[in-house]
Amino acid sequence: MSALNVSDAYKTRGLSARGRQVRRAFSDFLAVPTAVIGLFLLLAGATYAVNMLSTPWLSSLRFFLARFVFKSPDATSDVLRVLTGSIITVTSISFSILPLAVQQAAGLFTSQVIEQFLRRRLNQVYFGFFVGLSLYLLLLLSAVGPGFNPVLGATFGLILSIAALYILVVLVYATINQVQPSLITEAIHNHTVKAREWQLELLCRTRRSPHLVSGAGRVVRAREDGFVTDIRLDALSSAARAAGEETAIVLHPSIGAYVAFGDTIAEVRARDEGVLSRLETAVRQAVVLERERDIERDPTYGIEQLLNIGWTTGSTSKHNPAAARIVILRLRDLLARWSSDPDAGRHDGQAAPVVYTDNVAQTLMEALSSMAIVSSESMQHQNFTEVMQTFAIMFERLPSEQQDRAEEHILRLLPTLGDEPLSAELDRALGGLIRALTSAGRPDAAGAVREAREQLASTIGKLNSRSTRTQSAKQSSGQANGQ
Repeated sequence: MSALNVSDAYKTRGLSARGRQVRRAFSDFLAVPTAVIGLFLLLAGATYAVNMLSTPWLSSLRFFLARFVFKSPDATSDVLRVLTGSIITVTSISFSILPLAVQQAAGLFTSQVIEQFLRRRLNQVYFGFFVGLSLYLLLLLSAVGPGFNPVLGATFGLILSIAALYILVVLVYATINQVQPSLITEAIHNHTVKAREWQLELLCRTRRSPHLVSGAGRVVRAREDGFVTDIRLDALSSAARAAGEETAIVLHPSIGAYVAFGDTIAEVRARDEGVLSRLETAVRQAVVLERERDIERDPTYGIEQLLNIGWTTGSTSKHNPAAARIVILRLRDLLARWSSDPDAGRHDGQAAPVVYTDNVAQTLMEALSSMAIVSSESMQHQNFTEVMQTFAIMFERLPSEQQDRAEEHILRLLPTLGDEPLSAELDRALGGLIRALTSAGRPDAAGAVREAREQLASTIGKLNSRSTRTQSAKQSSGQANGQ
């Protein structure tokens, strides 16, 4: 490829990336404020047109307002000038102070606070309302002249300005209320649930393992970097069906995965070289890479956001076990919802010859394990207990494959058990976990947990340091592994 072609390719990619950034900006925040501002501009035009009408009842209303409220164009101009200055001042002060409050909360709970604050539709309406009202008053003020007194428009402006003052109070309350851990995690949780619902269609239309296909294969490598935010399955399915039955497309990255330049994004297989080239082109067009992840279509991103909040608040840097516990409960709810997800891999007969690896269950299990590890680091036995209780409650409800994964995580967490005192709550949670593992036909794992519990119980009534409890857990874990 010549230097000119390379330059053109980079320019094209740059324009495409900027276009995606603009679309993301409107999708995340700008769409609603822009629509509200547009409504105010339409309102300004409508009130101007209504002021020009000469129907009897409008004439009577304008006469009444001109006699008792806006007696002259100068008086109307003075009122509008005061309203415009006040709204612009209030808007500028509010837009300066409120983000500082959100930023302060973000320092405690990570940057997800800012993202969720901007994503809330009601907040977007508030921002659009104040800017739109300022523009409305400015346009109305510019229309006032010796021969034109827009009394109807000025009346609307006065009413909306009074409403703006009350909305400001609501906005202040909403801002303070929305930075609470429960509401932040609830918003992320809800976005994650919706993202998983979108992703289930992708799972039902793809395979979990490839069918054996004879013929040549080709590795498709990325020509740019970014996070996988979308997989356009319709384009892939159409290209595969057009190529015939003897084709296979194995996608390597899942939604949310980061792809660096030159990384493998797919493997395509077909009998004909021409078909391979067409499939490679289809893969490049179907796998969408962006600089930022999309929580609306990436449930793993929501899980990681919850984990970031839980890790930050639950570690020794913040020591906020209450916020970390809320995160664990949100993760437990996600596990409960997704334990009954349909096994999309069983629909291979109707699915396209596209293989997609679902990594959501693995990410969720790892998040729960990470919360147990950070609670061990900060010696927050309440949250470690909550994680163990989550595994105990959910284990029998999980599909067999997820039970295997959960059992592995439970065994990996046993060494950290020695860092925790055996509180009554933790003792009950471990007992419930032993019963759940036994009932599910996992005697080896149940025995390992039972032995670790007994080793830790042997320290009750004795003066022990954290290091001696850790040693006890290591010994029990080693004995369990030796068996």
